[in-house]
Amino acid sequence: MLMTFIESVVLSGAIVHTLVPGEAPRALDVLVQDGRIVALSPPEKTAAFPPDARRVDCAGLHFLPGLIDGLVNHDPEHDRLYVASGVTLVVDQGGDLTPAMAERMLAARDRGPGPALFTAGAPMTGASARHGIVLESAEAADEKVRRLLGESALDWIALGPGLTTSTWRKLLDVAHEKHLLVLGPVLASSSLFEALDAKQDGLHHIDALLPAEKAWSEVTLAELAPRVERLAKSGTLLVPTLALHAVRCVEPRTDGPELPHLSPLYVHEWVTDAEQRRRLFTGEKGLELQRTGVAAVALQKELLRALHEQHARLLPGSASPRPWLFPGRALVEELVLWARAGISPSAVLRAATCDAAQHLGLVDRGTLAPGKVADLVAYAGDPEVDVAALRDPKLVVLRGRVLDRKTLDGLLDDLKARQIALQKRVMGREPIELAPPDLPPGTVIARGRTEQRVVGLRVTGEHWAVVRQDDGALVYATRMRTLGGLSTPDTDLVLAQTVKEDRVVAFELVVKSGTLDVTTKGQLAGGVLNVERRVGGQFVRNDPVKDKVLVVDVGSVLTPLLVAHHAREGAFKALFFDDFEPAVGPWELRIDEKETLLVRTHAGFLTSAVTGDGLPKDVKREQGRGIASFEALAGETPAGAWPIPAENRVPSKRDAPAGPR
Repeated sequence: MLMTFIESVVLSGAIVHTLVPGEAPRALDVLVQDGRIVALSPPEKTAAFPPDARRVDCAGLHFLPGLIDGLVNHDPEHDRLYVASGVTLVVDQGGDLTPAMAERMLAARDRGPGPALFTAGAPMTGASARHGIVLESAEAADEKVRRLLGESALDWIALGPGLTTSTWRKLLDVAHEKHLLVLGPVLASSSLFEALDAKQDGLHHIDALLPAEKAWSEVTLAELAPRVERLAKSGTLLVPTLALHAVRCVEPRTDGPELPHLSPLYVHEWVTDAEQRRRLFTGEKGLELQRTGVAAVALQKELLRALHEQHARLLPGSASPRPWLFPGRALVEELVLWARAGISPSAVLRAATCDAAQHLGLVDRGTLAPGKVADLVAYAGDPEVDVAALRDPKLVVLRGRVLDRKTLDGLLDDLKARQIALQKRVMGREPIELAPPDLPPGTVIARGRTEQRVVGLRVTGEHWAVVRQDDGALVYATRMRTLGGLSTPDTDLVLAQTVKEDRVVAFELVVKSGTLDVTTKGQLAGGVLNVERRVGGQFVRNDPVKDKVLVVDVGSVLTPLLVAHHAREGAFKALFFDDFEPAVGPWELRIDEKETLLVRTHAGFLTSAVTGDGLPKDVKREQGRGIASFEALAGETPAGAWPIPAENRVPSKRDAPAGPR
């Protein structure tokens, strides 16, 4: 059972590795109260501890500060996995900003229970990226990033793909003005030395040391030595992620014991990865590929040791939950790789605790001392002798809560049972319960029900309709429900957009998920679409959109139908949302010889056909790294056929871009 924060607890009988400089491991009793370490004293000097404090016998165990994972893509469903492996704080990149801020709250962290979050929200990306906060120019970086930093308490800023050099430099300027770290890979538009000269605070992945257009099999340690020396002298932080490469050399499997603890989408992604690797491993070049991979990891370990010997600033990170990098355990395996690279166990432990906290500016974590957050992990073996002891934590104290091994195993068993139940839900065939959208006065000319599936797993249900009003305007209305996960509720979305003379003249979007309630309205006036956003009923901001917007996109099946009726071949503008932030971007329409609409969107490709009656069919859309398929459950055109314009049934004379595969 979890203890309450007001309870005093004495952890007695353990060897305590405080990792405070100059302090050797020794027998200490630790007094914890209200989520903080109050005192550490030799057992014979603890008479002053509260007599009513609950004592936890930790005889024979070794206590260390909780581990810090320097690079994850956090998913609340993995909270228990991190904690059960002794990870008490994660550096999160890649999530939508609003949910990330909500998850960082103490109530959300205690729900799992889960590690503390040091979060960047969504990465800052260029216009060509498919996920993140899009910064189209240096001016956009200056305006948008300042606004985001004014509205949100970001811990750091993550770089994504597609940023131009000028935008990246402006982003660095704004972030450093606000005293925020900027971390990410070496951008395609830049180089290692440019990143170091520009004072990018940190680099992700040891690949940052590779010269452009070079593979690991094409370089030697001697060739890379100048780059190692330059990186070490620069003071720039490096998150090497050796395990990200090492896992590719391991014999692939599709039935690992990790899978039952993951959601269906992760299971599919991991199993697909294993099957692809198996084909490579068993192919005629399989042995050669394995040898090349092993040699690359060996070189990477040499580089890591060289960086450590030159006192480079290093931060361990797991890059989980990429395939077969199990949240929590992947960080431990990363640390084992560091030790195998020739770094002493003591130095490895400091890297994942006190050094990590120092690099991130966390003054109340990383060591065990009075006043620090009570994040402690107990092991049977001494990790300062053998880092592999980290694989088997016997007890975790998370913000003062004592979780013994039995409790941790119970949390994992519960997680496993709930994931199995979730899989049954998303793979079910019964339609998602969903009311039809409220409709304005007018004639219903089309309506239907649709479900979206990704890799065969159901993710969203939709009930939609199109209404023709007396003035000829068309209202495209939809109600959508996206299935949540174990720790995230379902998301309900209602959108009605009015289109007249092939442009959006008004829209209202309402999104509800748990306690989150966001309403966004747009109204055309004087050629400007004024977009107002409210959160929880409170006014946030009004954004004027001067572009002619043809569609408001929320991933609905109505998007291709609206494009089919109102767009023409070539470019047009769509309004979409970056974490509820309205954004306008160019889309492009092509039509192939089968009258299929091929749309290049801000997030990838969308393909669709339209029946003779005017209903959408064969709709597919790139969604992240997958393809969402829209399955029609019902559809009709009550007022008679509603065919698309003749010009949108004529094959393009230009080369059409390849759509989703």
